[in-house]
Amino acid sequence: MIGRLTLGLALALALPAAAAAGGELRTHELADPNAYPESIGVDARTGAFFTGSVVDGAVYRGTLSFSHAELFLQAGSDGRSGVAGVKVDGRSRVWLADAYNGRVLVYSESGSLLHTFVLTGTGSPTVNDLAFSHGRVFVTDSARPFLYELREAAADEPGTTTVAPWISVEPTIDYKTGAGPLGVNLNGIVASPDGKTLLVVQTSTGILWRVDVANREITEVDTGGADLQFGDGLMRVGESLYVARNLPNQIVKLRIGRDWRSVEIESTTTNAAFAFPTALATLDGRLLVTNAQLNVAPNPQLPFTVVDLPLP
Repeated sequence: MIGRLTLGLALALALPAAAAAGGELRTHELADPNAYPESIGVDARTGAFFTGSVVDGAVYRGTLSFSHAELFLQAGSDGRSGVAGVKVDGRSRVWLADAYNGRVLVYSESGSLLHTFVLTGTGSPTVNDLAFSHGRVFVTDSARPFLYELREAAADEPGTTTVAPWISVEPTIDYKTGAGPLGVNLNGIVASPDGKTLLVVQTSTGILWRVDVANREITEVDTGGADLQFGDGLMRVGESLYVARNLPNQIVKLRIGRDWRSVEIESTTTNAAFAFPTALATLDGRLLVTNAQLNVAPNPQLPFTVVDLPLP
């Protein structure tokens, strides 16, 4: 994602339109000129997907069956000023990264606020993405050099939990500053099936980082020369890692190597319908992609869309 103060600055970094790829693609429209959908979560139980506006905090709910997504949470409700990461847990609770307020908010499937996590630490926050893993929820911040660990069970009770940083990632990871995505640091995050390892992409540099959960050791992943700069959302399906590269309008598929210390590129998907893709999810064998259009703010091409296509 891109911080709200630098949305328009990415215009200078615009790339040529990507070539179209084959395969059936369907479009789901968001009827709001401020939608800017930054992340996406799916509820496999109900078949719903959720995406949030990084500009005003509105949240939308859609399904693969309909071409329009409906409003789920009003912009600004519960003090949300911009939603980044969106994930849905096994109980259909919707977890939102309230980016600029430094919070993670948990909602019921009916839209009631259940719990608030306040993520502390020095500096101005841009809480970005979340990954569930064996009762834990790991969270990135693109502006502050921290990773956070939440306890999923804490959301079972109403109220607020204050959370200190789990890891300070500096000096191993050098947080960058710059225009647009060049100033975005730790972003998409996924966990291994056994819960022992995390992979996190640094948007500004394209470096993929490996985090050992037990000893909190951070090491660089060998990407075999794959270009992951502008990597935004991550998605893991089995032993495959998918990376949304926002500015180049690409989805990169990588094979995860032994011990999660290396990856090897398998394919790159482009499509004329991609418009600054920032997040990925899979539902019923389909790949869902958010078209955030943050590189052309404040003059996006309306309507904003989420697209779905066969999973590469």
